[in-house]
Amino acid sequence: MRLKILTCFAFILLVQQGMSQVTIRGRVIGSDDGLPIPGVAVLSKGVEHTHPTDINGQFEFIIELGRTLVFIFPGYEKQSIIVEEDKFYEIALVPECISDHFDSSLFYLNTGVDLANSQLGFSVDYTSRFSLPIDFKASASYYWNSQSSNLNTNLSILDIVHSCEFELEANFRYQTVDIDNYKFQNSTASIELRSDLWTPSIGFGINQFRNEGSLSNNAGILVGLKREIFIGRKYIPISLSTTFWQNKPEVNISAEYYFFRNIRLKVGYQGYGDFNSIIGSLGILIRTWKKTY
Repeated sequence: MRLKILTCFAFILLVQQGMSQVTIRGRVIGSDDGLPIPGVAVLSKGVEHTHPTDINGQFEFIIELGRTLVFIFPGYEKQSIIVEEDKFYEIALVPECISDHFDSSLFYLNTGVDLANSQLGFSVDYTSRFSLPIDFKASASYYWNSQSSNLNTNLSILDIVHSCEFELEANFRYQTVDIDNYKFQNSTASIELRSDLWTPSIGFGINQFRNEGSLSNNAGILVGLKREIFIGRKYIPISLSTTFWQNKPEVNISAEYYFFRNIRLKVGYQGYGDFNSIIGSLGILIRTWKKTY
């Protein structure tokens, strides 16, 4: 009889312990570029073993609710969170060099192909933070063959308004396309409201469209949305925008996939009337730091 009571008591204790513990999952990224950080030490106070993040910055940890998780990685500030619920956690580590007043510049050098128009091309992306009175991101791409060309440029002014809840950015885009019997030029300006979940944008633009000798000038309204989608243990940044020109709408869709933190695969689609473009590009990241004092 006593053995049965002890067995039941031990079973109740095990059930209570199991109910108080949860397996949480999450991802660790860099606050400066949003890319996953592999090899981050994830540990809990009072627990001896650690769980490093994998190559995609992902981690799993069995822990009791109410306990503290600590994230440590060389070159980044240590961060702690209290596990209050069973959910997916996204942790953004702040580089120590930013808090020590370092300037940062990010270059992406890309090469790719336009599958729809049989064009080869290249693009350059540049992001500057903390080195000028304003932070900005600029990009330019050029795809061509013997009969056609496609030049696309973008400029973004970052953190016009910045708070813990959202960021406000301004974007400017210019594109000129010359293919077969038609040619068009697009110029747009838009505002993006960045938050943790969604990034909506709205703007306006002007357009000049020439097709077989006929010329039309159009105004348009731009609406867009950006979102990171979790697919197969990875976050995929997706961007969708539509510009409603007076003559016809223009649709732009793009997605990005990162390998080993410094390599990016980007796929984009643009449709405007009879013009369709499907561009796939592969780029490598070059990061520079410069101390400001």
